[in-house]
Amino acid sequence: MTRKARTTLLIDDAVLVEIKGIARARERTLTEVVSEALAEYAVRQRSQSLPSFTGVGASRGAGKVSEEAEDVLGADIDRREGW
Repeated sequence: MTRKARTTLLIDDAVLVEIKGIARARERTLTEVVSEALAEYAVRQRSQSLPSFTGVGASRGAGKVSEEAEDVLGADIDRREGW
């Protein structure tokens, strides 16, 4: 069984009324509905977040890196000495 923690949330009255209505209609507890909603939100946020390295480097040109990969990769290489 998954360990659960007790917490306190401050929720707008209108939202709380709506969530209670959803719980009643589904014959579930308020806790079950809120837990499910938070779990789904966490999954969506995780899948939408960008990798931490996104945007780290400077790009040369307007999106032509893939078309000019050899030129870009070889630009700083000394043909005799290497890197």
